[in-house]
Amino acid sequence: MTPGEAAAILSIDVDAPLDAVDRAYRAHARRAHPDLLVGASPDEVAAAEAEFVRVTEARAVLRRRATGASDPGGFGAGARDAWAADSGSPHPPGYPAGGDSTRTPYVGFSERAVPRAPSSWLIVTWTLLMLGACAVSFLVGPLPGSVVDLVLRLLPVTAFSVVYALTGHRLVLGAAVILVAVTAVMTFLLASFGSLLSIELLLVPFFGLVSAGRRRRLIHERTAGVN
Repeated sequence: MTPGEAAAILSIDVDAPLDAVDRAYRAHARRAHPDLLVGASPDEVAAAEAEFVRVTEARAVLRRRATGASDPGGFGAGARDAWAADSGSPHPPGYPAGGDSTRTPYVGFSERAVPRAPSSWLIVTWTLLMLGACAVSFLVGPLPGSVVDLVLRLLPVTAFSVVYALTGHRLVLGAAVILVAVTAVMTFLLASFGSLLSIELLLVPFFGLVSAGRRRRLIHERTAGVN
């Protein structure tokens, strides 16, 4: 890929400074990263994956031009050749090999890898477990049979947890944590076998959804940058 082609891919000038190259890269990577295409068809994911690789290569070419380095990000020719000899692939670690969608490209050779987005079935599983825990809490929890507790605590903590798993927004996580803390206080004050059982059942899917949301947030941070 020539510098002119790389600049065209990133929609910037061929002599753009490094910060402009990185900004353009993040903007394009955010749109092209295949793990952000939730519910997309296999063809759409494959096209996005190919575009992501092109964008990453374009950034490397322009960074190499701007710095005069032989290889950006410290992945030098010796290391690259050793990788090629051991793996049979000419690409540095992190590039998808032969269209293998199980390998997630790096944002940059010297940067942290972009994690894979949590799968939809995993979020659905945690959500169903969360709803089951809410049902148990409604029946035998700190306030058994309380519709008010169901509406003001159990359903909101489930909703906030699921929304965080899907979006990774910290404010939503904060609301969910507050409601879980309220649950813990109620369990302590109204200690019973049912309340202890309900909070234990609630915490497992809660942390599962929080883990999914954290991965989602890392994807946004490492493809779009955090100012």
